[in-house]
Amino acid sequence: MRKKLLLIVVLTVLSISVSLNGLKLNTVAEREIGNTIPPPTAISLPIHINGNQEWGNFRNAGNCTGQGTSPDPYVIENLEIDGEGSESGILIENSDVYFKIENIEIKNSTGTNDAGIKLVNVSNGQLINNIANNNNHGIFLNYSRNNIFSGNTINNNDHRGIYIYSSSNNTFSENTINNNHHRGIYIYHSFNNTFSENTINNNTNYGIFIKYSHNNTITRNMISNNVFRGISLETSNNNTFTGNTINNCDVGIDLKYGLNNIISGNIITNNDYWGISIELNSKWNLIYLNCFNNPTNVHKAVINNSWDNGTKGNFWSDYDGSDAGGDGIGDTPYIADQDNIAQDNFPLIKCPLSDQENTILGYDPFFLIGMIGLTAFILLLRAKNSFKESTIKT
Repeated sequence: MRKKLLLIVVLTVLSISVSLNGLKLNTVAEREIGNTIPPPTAISLPIHINGNQEWGNFRNAGNCTGQGTSPDPYVIENLEIDGEGSESGILIENSDVYFKIENIEIKNSTGTNDAGIKLVNVSNGQLINNIANNNNHGIFLNYSRNNIFSGNTINNNDHRGIYIYSSSNNTFSENTINNNHHRGIYIYHSFNNTFSENTINNNTNYGIFIKYSHNNTITRNMISNNVFRGISLETSNNNTFTGNTINNCDVGIDLKYGLNNIISGNIITNNDYWGISIELNSKWNLIYLNCFNNPTNVHKAVINNSWDNGTKGNFWSDYDGSDAGGDGIGDTPYIADQDNIAQDNFPLIKCPLSDQENTILGYDPFFLIGMIGLTAFILLLRAKNSFKESTIKT
């Protein structure tokens, strides 16, 4: 009776583990299916809309749906466009009506200053789940504001994957920006834009390059295997970099002439040369709660920057100090450069971050629950058999 009860309990634990894991897998699968870009359903010539009135003409011709309002935007969807080397696949200009461009595949827009999708003086647009591959630029945003770009695939373009010029208050999330031949994302003279949860890999030169741009937020992006810099900033102020993973680039983060930028909560590891460099009159930048594990963690560090927030600094793989008090903070500062110009006064003994979500020591928790239950079942059976054998012998 006890054996049957024990078996029922263990099997119940295993069943719950498998069910939860299956639920998790189904949820992931549903999310991936939801983000999957369906195949285009029609072939189209390049599209050019200039002004709000042309949107109405475009709709009246049966080329899109909607009314151009927030609850009922104009919608262009499910097309395949070939720029044929001479013009942008979709060019929208001088528009502030509400519109959505969704599930469009655009290629071969390779003319000078052309892009798969180009917006000039445009607001209130949504670009969702499009493919812009093998163009001059994938997406080019020029003097535009308050647009949303999400779930787009932007690969193998000749210059920049995403190019933002003199544009503000735009949001870029969950885009895939890989294998572009100059820069993954180029932010030039642009302000108050947000880039979150994008995948930016294997781009030539830079993952993200920021120049003359202020008050942008770069958060929770995966930036890896970019040939030159993961993130490079020049003459740009008050930007925030938080929660990013930057690895396997030549250099993790590079700041030149940057003021009052915040670099916090990033994982910067396994970059070929160094993790971070702050140079050329960069001042009043705050660097804390990051994890650095690179052959050289700091290449250059100039004065008037803070490497801790007054209570906590960063994790440094080459820190050789001790923690006699056991509070997780080193007893001696980490010297960030050879000239003793910069130091982290509160170096962390352990990295406070993990780039593996929902794991325990690198294993899925549902897998661990199942293994623990199975192990307990085997050990209890062995113990019971040993007890029976000893009873028989007695």
